[in-house]
Amino acid sequence: MPDYKLGKDDPHYIEDYGSGPWCTLCSEHTNGHVWSMFKSLLLSFEKIRKTAEVERILQYLNKDGNYIKVRYPVATSHLKHYFENHGGLRSDPEDIFYEKKAMQYFMDVSLDLNTIFNRELIKAKRFCEKISLSNPPEKWYDITSSSVGQGNFIRSNEDLFLAIGGYQFWGKGKLYYKEVASSLKAFYFYDKFGRTHNRARYQYQLIFEFVLFDRYNWNKGQRVGLLSPVTDNDFGRYHQLGLAREYNIWGKFSEQYTWLEGTI
Repeated sequence: MPDYKLGKDDPHYIEDYGSGPWCTLCSEHTNGHVWSMFKSLLLSFEKIRKTAEVERILQYLNKDGNYIKVRYPVATSHLKHYFENHGGLRSDPEDIFYEKKAMQYFMDVSLDLNTIFNRELIKAKRFCEKISLSNPPEKWYDITSSSVGQGNFIRSNEDLFLAIGGYQFWGKGKLYYKEVASSLKAFYFYDKFGRTHNRARYQYQLIFEFVLFDRYNWNKGQRVGLLSPVTDNDFGRYHQLGLAREYNIWGKFSEQYTWLEGTI
């Protein structure tokens, strides 16, 4: 689980380009040799065949009432986006962004994600109380994870596992705290210089943001997908031929939390 620090920058996260750069097989350059020209011809035939396959796959995925679409709605949506997201000659694909409502649904159907979120929130709150011992109140502080954590939907939700699988996560937020006017000055603590202080209890206000990140990609040698027995190698080939495109998935859940010192 990530630790927290003062700051606002996201921690380092990894974009796993499973099938490599996009459109690496869009064209085969020939050098005039017979074998090179033959390979180029084979690639052209493969692209024609794969284009027809993509059309059939999308027709099936868009068909109302099919089992996969009903049983795995999020995974179906992500797979459709993969095939519809090549964007012609655009330099960047269109990522998927999930805001609070969708992230709340993910936490409702995945006990593991819900547990991770609650642990991160508690760690962030404890860090807030820790820094308040040596930093003055009544001003805003930025906090962020010092590193990313790793999660996986494999045990908690089959739809989200097929849609996302493993993911990286971290937390960040904006903190404000002040003494509670009605509270007695009965909180004793030591500052970083070893000096003793007494003051009223602090009230904390934290605008906390939980971030989830994953790269929708296909890794060689794996077989995890909706359309079995199609392998990751097969799906990755569409990306290499420019008929589909890998992309990033972002999820962000933001909420404001208020609590009194010592009540976590």
